Amino acid sequence: MFESGLLVDDRYRLEAPIASGGMGQVWRATDTVLGRTVAVKLLHRFVDETARARFRDEARAMAALGHPGVAGVYDYGETAGADAYIVMACVEGRPLSQRIAEAGRLGAAETASVVAQAARALQAVHDAGVVHRDVKPGNLIVEPGGAVVLIDFGVAVTAGAPGHTGIHEVVGTALYMAPEQVTKQDLTPATDVYALGAVAYHCLAGRPPFESGSAVDVALSHLRDEPDPLPDDVPAGLAHVVETAMAKDPARRYPTAAALAEAVENNTTVETAPVVAAAVPAEVPPVEAPPVETPPVETPPVEERPAPGRRVRHAVGALALGVATLVASLALADPTGGTTPTTDRPAPPASTGGTRPAATGTDAGGAEPSTTGDSPTATPAPTGAPVDVGGPDPTPPSAPTGDPTPAPDQGQDQEQEPDDEPDPEPSATSEPTTEPDEPETPTEPVEPSGEPR
Repeated sequence: MFESGLLVDDRYRLEAPIASGGMGQVWRATDTVLGRTVAVKLLHRFVDETARARFRDEARAMAALGHPGVAGVYDYGETAGADAYIVMACVEGRPLSQRIAEAGRLGAAETASVVAQAARALQAVHDAGVVHRDVKPGNLIVEPGGAVVLIDFGVAVTAGAPGHTGIHEVVGTALYMAPEQVTKQDLTPATDVYALGAVAYHCLAGRPPFESGSAVDVALSHLRDEPDPLPDDVPAGLAHVVETAMAKDPARRYPTAAALAEAVENNTTVETAPVVAAAVPAEVPPVEAPPVETPPVETPPVEERPAPGRRVRHAVGALALGVATLVASLALADPTGGTTPTTDRPAPPASTGGTRPAATGTDAGGAEPSTTGDSPTATPAPTGAPVDVGGPDPTPPSAPTGDPTPAPDQGQDQEQEPDDEPDPEPSATSEPTTEPDEPETPTEPVEPSGEPR
């Protein structure tokens, strides 16, 4: 039996027990040579050789690690009385299991801190080729400052080292055992990732994922059942991390313990981000979009044109004026091809040789004379109007288009159609806009047809 004051291997004096297990006990002790406080793990004498082999493997595995999250190994020895011991650094703190028992359940921030630190320590263990196989709250020591230290490598396995597990033996703690550990499949670092996920579940829920029934029932529940959902106050991101770490298929878990630690740390940032973002709109004034400068569009000048009705009236008026001018010119032309001057002159004396028929045609006033019977009476021309001197009656020319419009009286302007609004109109003496320029010289004489009308 171990008791206080016992001197182990004439060097380490036992002071007080720290923990006890099926294979041995852990005591606070004093190194009488170096004068420092250490932790001494003692193996019971009645254990078999397999247990002794595992104890030696544990010492080698811990000695190969140099991480602040893993308790360091100072010494290993066996006494003449067949006692084996491991001397380790004494970690000041208490097991995580005790912290949960006191608090009932831990908050999200504290759980995230514990899980992230333990995952970093496990990554160092896995890098050394070791699988812990027994990650549980009792093997995580929380120091007064909050640092977490991983201990107890009693059932750890090392890659390349011979195993010490029997054919029908399952090693580990059923409450946190991975499914492949239950079925005795190959153990990998993913086995420790699952166990740490179960520890996180225990912290957040205040109980292990499965706890009803015997150890075998609990182990089978890890193999085939899904745990109850975490409490509603657990952040969804952190709950997703726990769910991923506890996936039944090792391939669906985080590939490494470091990936699990990173997921937990990132989840803490994601959970606090919405709180910060919610306050931003109230503090930041709205940003006004800069005005968009639209380049000026140059519109080509629009040529002012009269309305369609006005244009038609103007064109018709101009055409009528041109036709009337042409007809008047032809009416005033004499049979010899000359044109009677339009200036006023005295009328020639009347002939005394009798009467003669009046010439047919169109006088200057626009009226066409009429004849009655065989002896027509000549109609004297008004004063100032040209007088026909006789000769055959020329055939009146036909108008180019439509009925000829009588020529206006000489000296009077052509009547224009009133317009809706004042526009510049062509005068009777100006050139029409739609006809070619009219020459002021006499027009070509019209050949007489030779037949009186």
